[in-house]
Amino acid sequence: MDKPGLYRNKELSRNTCYQHQLALLLIDIDHFKDINDTFGHDIGDEVLKGHVVMVQNKLRTSDMFGRWGGEEFIVMLPETDPGQATIVANRLLNYLAETPVHTDCGKQISLTVSIGMTVAGNFATLRPDIIKTADKALYLAKNRGRNNIVLL
Repeated sequence: MDKPGLYRNKELSRNTCYQHQLALLLIDIDHFKDINDTFGHDIGDEVLKGHVVMVQNKLRTSDMFGRWGGEEFIVMLPETDPGQATIVANRLLNYLAETPVHTDCGKQISLTVSIGMTVAGNFATLRPDIIKTADKALYLAKNRGRNNIVLL
């Protein structure tokens, strides 16, 4: 059985070798602190878990998704150009805004996300900068009022 890190490294190597496009999305749950403050950290944890399931259900099996830290998540979309990445990001943005997370205690919690996105043609040459670029795009998305996408 292949480990996620090994799969990720294989994908990065393949992208470098064939110079295919690779999109990277950083997703931040908007105002997540308010969820924790209002409902408590146990409910906040359920919201994070529900968010993970919801995002995974909207991605291809070839896409890679993981927690980046706190309420931030990272998505790697192999073989994806800017137009395709924008379609995926919009699908996630709308689905998450329209679909509340159901908690074990019966609460339905709505959330929105901000998404920073970038696309690289050759990951090897952009490796140090691709995450910084996506993070800068995420920062801009949050500063533009949240619940939106910025592509850099």
